Amino acid sequence: MRSRILIRITAITLLAALAVPAQLPAQEQQDEQQQELPTQPALRFIPITPCRIADTRNTPDGPFSGPSIAGGTSRDFVIPSSACGIPSSAAAYSLNVAVVPQGPLGYLTLWPTGQPRPGVATLNSDGRVKSNAAIVAAGANGAVSAFATDTTDLVLDINGYFVSATDTSALQFYPLTPCRVADTRNANGLLGGPFMPGGQGRAFPILSSSCGVPSGAQAYSLNLTAVPRGPLGFLTAWPTGQPQPEVATLNAPTGTITANAAIVAAGLVGQIDVFTTNDTDLVIDMNGYFAAPGTSGLSLYNLSPCRVLDTRNPPGTPPFTGEKNVNVTDSGCAASPAAQAYVFNATVVPEGPLGYLTLWPQGEAQPLVATLNAEDAAITSNMAIVPTNNGSVSAWATNPTQLVLDISGYFAAEPSNSNGPNATLSATSLVFCCNEFVGTASPPQSVTLTNNGRAALNITSIAATTDFDETDTCGSSLASGASCTISVTFTPGVSGSLSGTLSVTDNAPGSPQTVSLSGTATNRPGALTGDCFITCDQRTQDLTECPLGQPAKTQKVIGCILDQFDFVRVDTSRVCHSPTGSTGHCIVR
Repeated sequence: MRSRILIRITAITLLAALAVPAQLPAQEQQDEQQQELPTQPALRFIPITPCRIADTRNTPDGPFSGPSIAGGTSRDFVIPSSACGIPSSAAAYSLNVAVVPQGPLGYLTLWPTGQPRPGVATLNSDGRVKSNAAIVAAGANGAVSAFATDTTDLVLDINGYFVSATDTSALQFYPLTPCRVADTRNANGLLGGPFMPGGQGRAFPILSSSCGVPSGAQAYSLNLTAVPRGPLGFLTAWPTGQPQPEVATLNAPTGTITANAAIVAAGLVGQIDVFTTNDTDLVIDMNGYFAAPGTSGLSLYNLSPCRVLDTRNPPGTPPFTGEKNVNVTDSGCAASPAAQAYVFNATVVPEGPLGYLTLWPQGEAQPLVATLNAEDAAITSNMAIVPTNNGSVSAWATNPTQLVLDISGYFAAEPSNSNGPNATLSATSLVFCCNEFVGTASPPQSVTLTNNGRAALNITSIAATTDFDETDTCGSSLASGASCTISVTFTPGVSGSLSGTLSVTDNAPGSPQTVSLSGTATNRPGALTGDCFITCDQRTQDLTECPLGQPAKTQKVIGCILDQFDFVRVDTSRVCHSPTGSTGHCIVR
């Protein structure tokens, strides 16, 4: 039997790991990725006992065995055809990805087969066996593709998959502020010491922790950290009551402290089992759990991998120590303001040994947990699902380091009517600038109406109240995923501060959807008798209030208004010029 490979089993983390700095994708490629705004359906999770999909070290060559991936080439793996029983309806996979390189490996990238290879990396290696977790969308025929810059073997394990939210048996995610479940370095106890002897297993009663996990939890989002007492072959976590699977959750052959994220299904009485090949202490942290759908449950929404933060930019920026706040919503990565947890790949590039890095919701007290460790001063990545209350997260580093945060998805509540239409407007208010003259029309402002639901949006009416007008391209129905434009103008009938409402009446929940409208109007300042005159390009047009031949006198003409409400030029003689046949008046002061 081949040795088991350390694999981060985080089912919650969409991976976009960082290659070593010299091998990062070009910034231009990253910028292009950030501009993509894919519309993705809500997905729910189905956990399974970890299962090995592929191992290219095995012979003979086949769809899920050898050969190795040659440097500069890619290979496809049709996951529903593996022996792991994954259905063809799976929309995304929670994978454990391990490389066994034949030398230094610039990076390895996984992505949905049939789509362009993204300009990100899933993991990189200096030649050591390394692993990371990835949630990868299913591509053509349910396949995923893997590209390696240098020749390497690849091991793929799966611990669950995501399906459409219409599957009511699938699970939603419930985030928790990161919390420490167990630490065997502490005094002996159910969730404390002693350390774990090599060659033995141990059960951990997760529900007995102080983290507030309910008995209905069916899978846990964990961060497992091994603190070995020497080289550690591998460590495996799985549901109590099931046979130990032939996979690995992590390995630490150099004996360094190693943290790996993992989703582990709950076993008998909510426990998980852990086995280690060598003596080690173990720390278990938790950032959430999966359970049956409920009012506070969240679903996964995939994003094209995007760089939220790179503290190395601009070049020459020194590393940071201590706390750093990161605004994710305004990063340009298309993370919805409705997100309640982010799927990150966190990578540190430390100046020297780094005790630990912690990520947590900005605005809350720093929890006593760690996201990753790099005491060997190596570039280190780990997946993390980080809850948020305000669109931002906080990071803490014990020692000077650079930090790269890539996002690949987020968890948010599903629309209240997930199987029907869902209408959203791109703005909640429109404010029309400056004073608009009574009886004129302002330049239009636009609002986009989008149907994010799964059924057609039937539009009964779109209307604006008095002093505002609307035109639209919406018609009577919008298909699922379709959008239309509503243009609104301010057309005041009286002077003063005016307000109104744009209303969209339809068959979606929350109808009518509304946008508040406001603007300020003033009476049109007509010119006084004898103060000005208008000349047309081909003939002169008298106005009652502005007799022909009278100059502007002491007042200065600053503009003209025509009956068509167009502004026209004023010449150096303070004469208003308008198109042939137009009538109007000057604005004077």
